[in-house]
Amino acid sequence: LKKKRIVSHVKQTQGILPNSSSTRLCISLPSLRKKPYFKDLIKQLGLFHFRDDYFLNEESSKFTVDEKLSLLIEVENNLVMGKPIRGILPLSLREICSPSYPDLKSHFNLMSRHLTPPIYHRLSQVKTASGFTIDQAIQTGIDNPGDPFNLTTGCVAGDEDSYSTFAELFDKVIYSANNGYTIDRVHCSDFDPFTITDGYFDPNYVLSCQVMAARSIKGFSLLPHCTTRERRIVET
Repeated sequence: LKKKRIVSHVKQTQGILPNSSSTRLCISLPSLRKKPYFKDLIKQLGLFHFRDDYFLNEESSKFTVDEKLSLLIEVENNLVMGKPIRGILPLSLREICSPSYPDLKSHFNLMSRHLTPPIYHRLSQVKTASGFTIDQAIQTGIDNPGDPFNLTTGCVAGDEDSYSTFAELFDKVIYSANNGYTIDRVHCSDFDPFTITDGYFDPNYVLSCQVMAARSIKGFSLLPHCTTRERRIVET
């Protein structure tokens, strides 16, 4: 491994128990570390993080230390040579290393906060009845990274089915964007003007007041996914 420049050095140290020792094996994984799924992969392999190092814990997952090391080295070699890695990964790890998973390390929106490789992999396998996909839903959040002081949602619904089809992501985003609005709560509407209290505006500061309302039409796609044909039907 040293000759292949995969292992930088091996160090044997005194273990905790008498007459025992531990071995420190330093593996160089420059290509793998750059991938957005790197931290999720090592977490699933049972590695724990301390400072800039990742340590193997044989008791923390179903993979042995030898299997973990062999897998990490093989993944790194494939990445260096430009080969796909999906075929060498166990089924339980393939969804984590989805090649289509967007790089969200520099993004600051609710979508990037809640979208994980496993969630993305599952949602990328489905679409709504009108053909709206998770990639279309999160594209605005990818194009507009946002900033940490003004968190936007980072995703849009293409139709009514989006809220159920992509619920695994949308429910989390809605909860965060609306101060803990859970799926069991119901929106309240009140169009009775006589229920308004303290509705006085100081004329020294307020010149006019305008109320704008927008409604969706059942059976038609929402604006991010609405077609020209649907627009014409609504307009006529």
